[in-house]
Amino acid sequence: MKLLAKARRATGLAVITELLSEEHAELVAEYADILQIGARNAQNFQLLIAAARTGKPILLKRGLSMKIEEWLLAGEYVMSNGNPNLLFCERGIRTFENLHAQHPRPGCGSHHQE
Repeated sequence: MKLLAKARRATGLAVITELLSEEHAELVAEYADILQIGARNAQNFQLLIAAARTGKPILLKRGLSMKIEEWLLAGEYVMSNGNPNLLFCERGIRTFENLHAQHPRPGCGSHHQE
């Protein structure tokens, strides 16, 4: 954490780092400008509450296979604990289409014929 603070002083850039444990919320908040809640912890409600209570902005990544409604409700945990500083980060989604099996270059608008 001290190295991140040193980098911030040297560059003037803000520090965003992932919070992994509610026990470390206050410590991480001392050194970070924004607390990131990663995709695997997006529904760890005790972690969301601890992060919110630091008062720092929270970057909430969308969890694996999370519906948008579930993602927004996870954000409600942050806001309902007195922290309106919430950013949502779409980390990419997994679809169940099999277009790539039929066409070698999906999304390019061309069909491969042999």
